[in-house]
Amino acid sequence: MSMNNNRFYIVFFRHGEAEPAGEKPDFERRLTMQGKKDVEEVAKKIPHRIHKIYSSPLKRAVETAEIVSSVLGVGYETREFLSPGQLNIESVMENVEPGLNHLLVGHAPSIERTASIFFGGCNLKLKPAAAAGVLFEGSEIVVGQARLMYLITPSRFY
Repeated sequence: MSMNNNRFYIVFFRHGEAEPAGEKPDFERRLTMQGKKDVEEVAKKIPHRIHKIYSSPLKRAVETAEIVSSVLGVGYETREFLSPGQLNIESVMENVEPGLNHLLVGHAPSIERTASIFFGGCNLKLKPAAAAGVLFEGSEIVVGQARLMYLITPSRFY
């Protein structure tokens, strides 16, 4: 199932807009109706095949992954490394299989910070439900050698 030309993507997808903090435990916060619409809109614009979807186990991320999974026709798995504050370069390298396109559903700021490091350390900012497609060329994940190929943001933000 490896990609042609030794090119593969990691799509860093911030979960959609969630219920306000403080109304219930953080783990249980769900997507708002607008958040669900935004996730579906962005998922429909992913420009290439996704092989694996991994999601934070928090409810709002799982709901995001469910929508993306439905739109793209690919199952998803929850992974602890995508929990708030857990995502980093090492966890991506341990969990992502080079050669396959992965979509990772996580939380700001760690999803932004981690994606940024892979393509040179800029300060990427993702709105809720935004996706950043990072291209890797070769047979492994190399920090600083990837390229940001696209940023898809829900249309209501522009």
